[in-house]
Amino acid sequence: MNTWDEVDLRRYKPEYLPWLKAFELPKEQEKFTALPTKMLEITKERHPIVILHNNEPVGFFVLHSSDRVKEYTNNRKAMLLTALSINHSKQGRGFANKGMRKIQSFVD
Repeated sequence: MNTWDEVDLRRYKPEYLPWLKAFELPKEQEKFTALPTKMLEITKERHPIVILHNNEPVGFFVLHSSDRVKEYTNNRKAMLLTALSINHSKQGRGFANKGMRKIQSFVD
C-alpha cells in the first residue's frame, strides 16, 4: 500500500478529539509514550500534532520549543519531539515513518 501521499501532519484541532479519544495502545507500549488525550495541552512552547491518513487521525506527537530542547542541543531552531504514538489498529502500515519524513517541511 502506498501511503505517502495520503499521510499529512496538522496542528491539533478539537475536531480530531473523537479519534484521539479512541486511540488504544498495548500495555507494553504505554511505558514508552502517552495516549494523545493526556498530551493535548497547547502553549506557546508546546505544539500537539496529529498524523492524518486520508484526513483521519492515525497518529500523534508533541513538538516542544521550550528550554527542554537545550538539554539535547545548542541549535536554536531545534524542537523536541515527544509522545509519538500510532493508534494500535493502524500500526504496521508505515504511518509513523511517513509522518516523521514530513516533519521538516511541516515546521519550515
